[in-house]
Amino acid sequence: MKIVIVGDGKLGILLTQILSEDDHDITVIDSNPKVLMHNEGEFDTISIKGHGASIEVLKNAGVDNADILIAATSSDEVNLLSSLFAKNMGCKNTIARVRNTEYSSQINLLRDELGLSFIINPDEICAREILGLLQFPSFLEREYFASGLVEIVRITISKDSPLKNMALVDIQKVTKVKALVCAVERDGQVTVPSGDFVIFEHDDIFITTNNSSFLQLIKELKLSTQKVKNVVIVGGSRIALYLANKLHKIKINVKIIENNHKRCTELVELLPFADIVEADGTDYNILSAEGVFQSDALVSLINIDEENILLSVIGKQGGIPKTITKCNRTQYIDIFKKMGVDTLISPKLTSAFEIVRYIRGMEQSTGSEMLTMCKIANGKAEALEFRVKEHSIIVGKTLAELNFKKNTLIASIIRGKEIILPSGSTIIYPNDFIVVVTSNLNIIHLEEILETSDRS
Repeated sequence: MKIVIVGDGKLGILLTQILSEDDHDITVIDSNPKVLMHNEGEFDTISIKGHGASIEVLKNAGVDNADILIAATSSDEVNLLSSLFAKNMGCKNTIARVRNTEYSSQINLLRDELGLSFIINPDEICAREILGLLQFPSFLEREYFASGLVEIVRITISKDSPLKNMALVDIQKVTKVKALVCAVERDGQVTVPSGDFVIFEHDDIFITTNNSSFLQLIKELKLSTQKVKNVVIVGGSRIALYLANKLHKIKINVKIIENNHKRCTELVELLPFADIVEADGTDYNILSAEGVFQSDALVSLINIDEENILLSVIGKQGGIPKTITKCNRTQYIDIFKKMGVDTLISPKLTSAFEIVRYIRGMEQSTGSEMLTMCKIANGKAEALEFRVKEHSIIVGKTLAELNFKKNTLIASIIRGKEIILPSGSTIIYPNDFIVVVTSNLNIIHLEEILETSDRS
């Protein structure tokens, strides 16, 4: 597809990287020539220097013939204007990043009146992801497939885990739930394992089963089932605002520590149910006095990565069961994890993956086999959902007969209402929905999960 990206900041660059690897034709608009020059050297893109809301610049970028325009600048107004102009000029689909909470409350109106295909709010999406992790504290990552029937979750193997030093083939000895470990991250490297793979302490494993069995699996793997009742958020950002409202709806107590007086005043008005504390949330004495170490979870949403990391490490060492940390610089995620940080959330990664997921869904509606794509393990692997077409080369064959690419497996099969965790003898049928996990990035077509010699 022909895609125009307006804005070459952190989100724009990440989208350019992912979408250009998917063989889309990418044109990037930005007013900074240095950034554009770097992008042209790094990716196979066309660069247009200029303002993203300029009709002349949009014309030069060819939006009249574009399949998608993604407006991802730091200005909501520029994003909305460029999307409106592009739609009126003939662009088939427009996606706009909108962060202002006032605009966000009018999303349906904006979508209808401006003809927007998709509006993405990075702060709301980030808050939604944090909420999902707080509801199941043992999970470090959660992805859904088949309309929520199948989940893939990430957990860390502790020193007391019954899976420690166990080969995957023996997992059924410790759980009655049929589950499949579909990927393992060890020392920053992701492996799609075979049955003889042995799990070690500190491994992060990605495990799947049907949605209804996860609670039983959590208990049998001796993961924490304690419900979060009290959450402390440090940093009164827009993410904190969205998250606090979501937590309040499910009756979780919220305390927000923010050192800016003006912002605290705003939060008191916006969140009358929350305990708003005006103080330095990185001060150990403040944390102790406010009872932070007795909370069930600590969410660090300060704008400085180093302070977030320090706060999370202090919280973890202070006995807080669950810590979630915002991280802006994704290149340091692996380093921060080694420092003992529990769960890292990147608004940039979350937003980019959400946009890519939407675009993959659009491709499916035009005949592509792929329904869903999720990046896992901080982008080192992908989980892909496909619909098997009648004449696919994998139809009628057992998994054992198929020569999969290295580090690729079928994690689950959805056949009607049945969820199948496959074995080598499982046969693929037309109209099956399959979830593939692979560290071979940029797979688009189902046949690409096989070695080249097996495609025909």
